[in-house]
Amino acid sequence: MSSAQPELRILVVEDEEDIRELLVSTLAEEAEVEGAADGLEALERLSRGPAPSVILLDMRLPRLSGEGVLQAIERLPVRPPVVTMSASAGQPPLGAAAHLGKPFTMGELLAVVRRVCLAPPAAGSGPAASA
Repeated sequence: MSSAQPELRILVVEDEEDIRELLVSTLAEEAEVEGAADGLEALERLSRGPAPSVILLDMRLPRLSGEGVLQAIERLPVRPPVVTMSASAGQPPLGAAAHLGKPFTMGELLAVVRRVCLAPPAAGSGPAASA
């Protein structure tokens, strides 16, 4: 990436280690990428900052489900866009910017990440306004 562009940061939240490592290594060519094995680890990483540009979130996770992570993100002052991933196809859950039905191709993944990162922020997302 060129130094003129802001750095793209991605948090991959996936409990299946092989899938998580594949996603992290594939996306590392495009962005700075971190992985988390469950919902609680994801929230811990979010609390350390800086906020990622996008979160890839598996919906079936141990310790805290994807739904629980989405609810926690809604309470954050900075709410990065979330792309949910699950074996069920369909519309994104409430609070998600997009949804990928598993299995998906790396091309589909990259297209969704790029689209979500380039989209204008939705109302209520992004940095909180300062007084």
